[in-house]
Amino acid sequence: MLDRRKFIKSVSQGFILSALLGMSGMLIFRKSRKGEECNFEFVCKNCKTLSSCKLPEANDFKEKNKQA
Repeated sequence: MLDRRKFIKSVSQGFILSALLGMSGMLIFRKSRKGEECNFEFVCKNCKTLSSCKLPEANDFKEKNKQA
């Protein structure tokens, strides 16, 4: 059986680890609330969602590629 100090230490470490994992997951998987934003920093050439993207930068890229 653990003594009190080891128990408190292990519980606090578990809580801190859980909090870090939870916050990391929240930051990674959060949704944009302002509207549609690009997740790829406007690298349209390699974007997998270019055909369905409605951002102005994607439209400009599509127009430039149609002319070429």
